[in-house]
Amino acid sequence: MNFATSCCHKKYEKIPECPRYHPNSELNSQPGFYPNISADQLLAVNELIHSIESENLNFNSDDENEFLKLLRFLRARKFNVKNAFKMVENDIKWRAEENRGNLRNEMVHEVLGCNVTEFYNYFPAWIQGHDK
Repeated sequence: MNFATSCCHKKYEKIPECPRYHPNSELNSQPGFYPNISADQLLAVNELIHSIESENLNFNSDDENEFLKLLRFLRARKFNVKNAFKMVENDIKWRAEENRGNLRNEMVHEVLGCNVTEFYNYFPAWIQGHDK
């Protein structure tokens, strides 16, 4: 696998239109977070998706935004494409082994492995006040 500094395959010529963070979120101004993507970071996104596609990995099998998902893996590895690719491979493998591909559609008690009321006895939660 070639993780060269230039990528002949450019799926993302420019930063695509994506869902934005809340207007008051500090992430709106953080580098590496949408829409603050540098040219080098966009190149890393293209290199990562090219590597994933050339290995025929089933990366984006859910309805999550692919570009934002790629950014998440790249940020986790400081935009090192080789390390991010290894993380993607491990994630796909784990999801297959643990049958987590459909996690989003499972019921709470299925994910927790216990009755929800038992869970709240150990980890109480409540809503207090108002959101902005």
